[in-house]
Amino acid sequence: FKVVSNPLVLIEMRFDLENTALIKPNTLGIAVLFYLVYSQEILIEIVPKVYCPIYFFQNCLHLVTSLLEINQQMCTEKGLALALALMERIKFIKLSYLLLDSEDHYNFCMALTKIIIYNQVDIIRKSALNIYQIYINSFEIR
Repeated sequence: FKVVSNPLVLIEMRFDLENTALIKPNTLGIAVLFYLVYSQEILIEIVPKVYCPIYFFQNCLHLVTSLLEINQQMCTEKGLALALALMERIKFIKLSYLLLDSEDHYNFCMALTKIIIYNQVDIIRKSALNIYQIYINSFEIR
């Protein structure tokens, strides 16, 4: 057993389908870890900061979606906070519209839309709408 100081290694295990000897980490557990590190900035100083912000955003989007798809208030709030923290890293970068072909972007939009429409808490609906506007405005105009 070895502790890894780079949390992105956990995300890369998602794509390593051939290595069955590894125990696959729980997506929701990784999402909460990323929420704590990047949204609450717990131990942020020991996490590597060399990744391209677009790469980081693209690879973490499914974690946000996994939190948003849980029908519990706390998970929804954590998902929205993580989404906002990830978008903060790309606020000065215009994303290519080609990224929208990704299934992760589709699932994120669907989960966020359900919160905007169906969530019973007004402040969460408004927060989700604000995040959706930031998300849409982060893409280049074609």
